[in-house]
Amino acid sequence: MNTNQEQNGASRLNGNLLRLGDQREIAIYLRDNMAWVAEFKNGRASVSTESHWFSANQGGRVLRHMELASIVPLPDDVMELIERLHQRLAQAARHPVTSSETATVVARFRSRLMKLLRSILSKRSALPRQTATSADRGY
Repeated sequence: MNTNQEQNGASRLNGNLLRLGDQREIAIYLRDNMAWVAEFKNGRASVSTESHWFSANQGGRVLRHMELASIVPLPDDVMELIERLHQRLAQAARHPVTSSETATVVARFRSRLMKLLRSILSKRSALPRQTATSADRGY
């Protein structure tokens, strides 16, 4: 296991990096006495609590179905990336989306949804109508 204490007061990380091929890596680690998982997949990175990650990934099913290339202690560059992910997470928690921003997103979604429904209904109403007789229904 590898540990790291940044001079700027960053948290201590203790964990391992699981390499699951060329495009996917998973870091499982302790940070401030809490279990976390950082996932690196196709050039994207995400971080979540261990319980959330295992719930979202059907109890770690991905680990059972992928070929494990290697398990190594967390390299320094991965620990730095993980710390940046946690900093972004903390920043998002300090600056939550306001209710007016949420209302704007909901209004845009509602507008787009209504436009889509109108389009579908107009195409449907343009189709020739067929009337079903009792013979068609099997009566």
